[in-house]
Amino acid sequence: ISAEVAGRIAKIHPNFEVGSYFYKGDVLIELDEEDVTQQQISYENARANKILAASQFEVAKTTIKEYQEGSYQTELAVKEMALVVSQTNLKSAKDINGHTQKMFRKGYVSKLELGSKADTVRHAELEVRARQTELDVFQNITRAKVLQELEANLDAARARLAAEEAALKLEKQKLGREQLRAPFDGRVVVKQVGLGQQVNATTVLGEVIAVDYAEVRLPL
Repeated sequence: ISAEVAGRIAKIHPNFEVGSYFYKGDVLIELDEEDVTQQQISYENARANKILAASQFEVAKTTIKEYQEGSYQTELAVKEMALVVSQTNLKSAKDINGHTQKMFRKGYVSKLELGSKADTVRHAELEVRARQTELDVFQNITRAKVLQELEANLDAARARLAAEEAALKLEKQKLGREQLRAPFDGRVVVKQVGLGQQVNATTVLGEVIAVDYAEVRLPL
């Protein structure tokens, strides 16, 4: 039989002596109250960690949704508007350049002014290409990269939550085990611990055997 939790043995009951019989549910060994208190603290810490992990998991899920439905759409609209504005400016520059060419052929504007309007068109064309490239990168690369990072954060939060839930389950199982109770009816064969000894969950306390009955021999 082994200890189920760590602690210092504060009391060994008479029914945990070599040769003694015990019944299922009998208290065999009790741990120090300070260890019991520490176990309760460990449980509360595990519960707090689980609550925090659950909160962080929900935040990670919400962040993805907010990005896809909120900030991404907002920034996308801004970049699309910038492209529309640049396209409008290009059309306007081309219209003005076409009119200037007509005026140049009639001798109303100088060659220098004609060249200036042509430069404006070229600059407007570069601006359109730049805004289109920016939009393409945002839709096809930036969005995927951001989502990949957010999904990685979600996976990490999910893994942490699972770990904290498992830790909480383990700590909960330890509660109330400051008293080692007999798992069945039996008799103590070997006792390997003493009062005040520090034990852990794997410490062997002794050897017991199950008995269905006790044989009593009386003199004739």
